Amino acid sequence: MKTFKKITVAAIAFAGILVAACSQDKKQGSDTKEQTDNKQKARKWYDAFNAKDTVLLQSLLDEEWQDLPTDPKHPVGKKETGELLTHLTTVFSDFNCEIKDILQDGNKVIVRSVLRGKQASDFMGFPSKARSISIQAIDIHEFRNGKIVRTWHTEDWLSGLGQLGHLPEAKP
Repeated sequence: MKTFKKITVAAIAFAGILVAACSQDKKQGSDTKEQTDNKQKARKWYDAFNAKDTVLLQSLLDEEWQDLPTDPKHPVGKKETGELLTHLTTVFSDFNCEIKDILQDGNKVIVRSVLRGKQASDFMGFPSKARSISIQAIDIHEFRNGKIVRTWHTEDWLSGLGQLGHLPEAKP
């Protein structure tokens, strides 16, 4: 009888753990409405760059939006994003952002994208050689109350500058 009680208690405990684990998997596997909305808003960030739409870009940002890492010589806040978008899409006249992956963890949306464009004018002090780039970018957008409050970003500009012909060619 004691063995039966131990097996029964163990079975009930195992069943409880199994139910809890399945419930957790279900929670992690499905997005809430807010998460879905945040992913859609993150997609609009890239749509704004592709459409050269400064109004759309600024509508996604909180008044206190932060661009990280911050360039101490050229800080960018919500007001300056229009100038940034215009500059980037002018230097690279056919600028395009292609989303490759979009993931979410809580209130943060992570996007892996490819940035492409042909250099049409000076960029970072380098004159145009009419070459194109195709570089990877990773962005993490943090949302609060339906607006992006922070964007951390990393772009592979080293590869991009090489593709544009602005770095010495590596010798084998």
